[in-house]
Amino acid sequence: MTKYNAQDAKLTDSERLVESAVDRWMREAEKTKELQNNPFKGKTLDFDDYFKSPQELRAGYRSLKMPVYYHPSLN
Repeated sequence: MTKYNAQDAKLTDSERLVESAVDRWMREAEKTKELQNNPFKGKTLDFDDYFKSPQELRAGYRSLKMPVYYHPSLN
C-alpha cells in the first residue's frame, strides 16, 4: 500500500492516479526482476538540454527523438 506524506496531500486526483500506476508497475518490476539489468541503474539523469529548450517545443522534440517517430528520409 502506498504511503503519502504531507507533501503528497497537495497532489491532484490525476497525479495520485499516475503515482498509483507507477507504484504498481514498480512493484511488478521488482517481482519479475525486470529492472535488474537496467543499464541506467545508479546513473543520474541529465535534464539540462530538456529544460534549455522552450516549453512549447518540448513535446515535439521528445517525440522526434523517439525512434518510432523517425521518418525514413531522416536515416
